[in-house]
Amino acid sequence: MSHGGHSRLLDTELDLISDMLLSAPEEARRVALNIAEEASVLHSHATLARARLYHALTLMYQGQLEAGTPLLERAIESARRHRLVQDLPMALDQAADSVLLQGRFDHAMRYWVECLELAIAARNTALCVRSHLGIGKIHFALGDFETAKTHHLRSAEYGHTFYDPTIYCATYLCLAADFLRLEQIPSAFVALKIAHDALPKARNKAVWQIELAAYYAEAHTSNGDFAAAQTWVDEAQAACNESAQRQQWGEIITRVAAASLLERQNKPAEAMTQLQQALDDALILNAPSLTLRIHHKLYLVNKTFGQFEAALHHHRAWHQALESQMARLNEQKLQHATQRRLAKLEQRMELERARHENNRLLARVQTHEQTIQTLSSVAQTDALTGAWNRRALEERLARLHEESSTDGWPLCVLMIDLDHFKDINDRFTHILGDQVLKGVVHLIATACRSDEFIARYGGEEFTLLLPGLQLAGAMQIAERIRTTVNEHAWPSLPDVRLTVSIGAAELQEGEEAASLLTRADTALYRAKHGGRNQVCAAGQ
Repeated sequence: MSHGGHSRLLDTELDLISDMLLSAPEEARRVALNIAEEASVLHSHATLARARLYHALTLMYQGQLEAGTPLLERAIESARRHRLVQDLPMALDQAADSVLLQGRFDHAMRYWVECLELAIAARNTALCVRSHLGIGKIHFALGDFETAKTHHLRSAEYGHTFYDPTIYCATYLCLAADFLRLEQIPSAFVALKIAHDALPKARNKAVWQIELAAYYAEAHTSNGDFAAAQTWVDEAQAACNESAQRQQWGEIITRVAAASLLERQNKPAEAMTQLQQALDDALILNAPSLTLRIHHKLYLVNKTFGQFEAALHHHRAWHQALESQMARLNEQKLQHATQRRLAKLEQRMELERARHENNRLLARVQTHEQTIQTLSSVAQTDALTGAWNRRALEERLARLHEESSTDGWPLCVLMIDLDHFKDINDRFTHILGDQVLKGVVHLIATACRSDEFIARYGGEEFTLLLPGLQLAGAMQIAERIRTTVNEHAWPSLPDVRLTVSIGAAELQEGEEAASLLTRADTALYRAKHGGRNQVCAAGQ
């Protein structure tokens, strides 16, 4: 066989290794080393670079981060020289995760920004999502949970243009972690439910199972449901024990979740044992952010239960770790060039998303062109607000329900109600109240996609139809509407902050359209009676 033919055969074998990374990483490692030896003999430099890249990746997938990370970073340099653009993104994502764990924030950012550039060039939406997830992880590691949540919500928004169970798991577990740190427990449960539903079909299920169970345990502990929390701690520990490779990160977060539960159950000695073991593992893993968090929890537990000498020790260790992290951050501040690259990429992604939405709109218009032409806009619009009226809503919902039932497309409904609207009318007259209704319709329209169907359901209640979106995407749009209305300044209503309550529901298999509206209305009722200015999902 010619050298060229032999090299192509080796490249084909390397393609197979990517499928073995999760299922048989040790076997993949041996194959990669053999291919590297053969490629070296053949002087096939590009194939040798690929083989070394995959060899490093096999170490990463086996959890050998200390040995694998430097090899992977060197392999990435070689892969860049040989323009291995098909293999680079996965390597960059793995390297970024590892160096982030080591507290090398700017290196992580640069890897994920490069990954994002390759993703945009290849129009690879899944890779765009993973890059944004990584950038959110950087902010999470720095303790900026709000910014982390912003990036992770953006990942979720892009992720709704396709369905990949693995990406859903990763995205909503990141969001669950954000919500837990921000003490937004109901939102954490929603994110965990979405991740849980995607888990059975996700790749690398063992890793996600540990994280899911640990976060569920934390959420139930926060709610005071200790029995449920213990069940999830047990499940996380079982998943750690059953994993083919040791999952050090999973073991640490499981111990932290167990310690939080034990602390709430007034079992300080057991809580501190779990935290000390977690701390030992975090130090071995060389994970500064985890070490920082565990020292702080040990300080708080010891202080709560009167162990003041130990509390002082961990407070000092926490303070030293915090100073060390801040020093590292100052040394490697996210460089302006990296930040500028990210800003430009964000602009390109917005343009790409607009292009996708325009294409979807065009497809819908073409599909339903004949039906749209027969609608009488005068007969089917609300005279006051310009929104569709109840009759138009019933017809459109019936049609979308039929399409969803036939084609299997998701369909969601939002019921939106203005909070305390009667007070607006009583205080400022019905004329100003009418202006507010018109303004709210405009705000709803600006907060959602360009082709959404907004109807006035009655009085100060509106209905929004969201074909093609699952419940998680509908909840994001609902939250955006709630925030938009909440933050809007009304010049004609001084000292008034207008808010809305929203109920969301997704069409279930075999469900009638009327039932869908009823469930959304019931969720709205829960939002109103739960304090208003919030979003509730049916069945949550």
